[in-house]
Amino acid sequence: MLYFCYKTHGLITNGHKAIDLQSDLETMKHFRPDLVDTYKYLHGNIINLNAYASYFQKAYKIAINYHPKYQLISGSTDYVGILAHSKDGNIASQLSLSIEIKTKALLIPFLNEDFLFIPKILKDKKIKIESKNSFLSDPDGSPFLKKNVQNRLFFPLFNEIDSLNAKLDELETLGKMPMLYDERRRLSF
Repeated sequence: MLYFCYKTHGLITNGHKAIDLQSDLETMKHFRPDLVDTYKYLHGNIINLNAYASYFQKAYKIAINYHPKYQLISGSTDYVGILAHSKDGNIASQLSLSIEIKTKALLIPFLNEDFLFIPKILKDKKIKIESKNSFLSDPDGSPFLKKNVQNRLFFPLFNEIDSLNAKLDELETLGKMPMLYDERRRLSF
């Protein structure tokens, strides 16, 4: 589940699942009224990305996990610590993703970085890194040979990530970068 997180007073953090916009907004208005417009701006994308992840898990037994930029650049998955130690709560959270089955993971970075850390949560799997353009160039291919799912099924998901990342880039230039956190989806067999 993808969360919108923000820093309140001290080291307290609040994560919102962006499911019930009204109740989340009431809490946010109390703690951080300056972020309400940002939250509304990103809300639809967050809902859509969570829906895509749920769909692939149910229909194909494939876990979709999102990896924010701060995680791939720093190698840290301690989002509470990162947020607590940030000066202003602005964290680079543009998303990349991994497509996973029980023993394998395909990491697709959406970043323009020369180097990135492999998330620790993927270390126990056989990991392949593929560029977004390479993945998009083979619509009839499959991320995993034994799974009956074509790359083209992921294209709308890629468009949604691109849309959210463009919004996050825009917010970053305005100094209003929120933190996104993805609670890892696991597959049970």
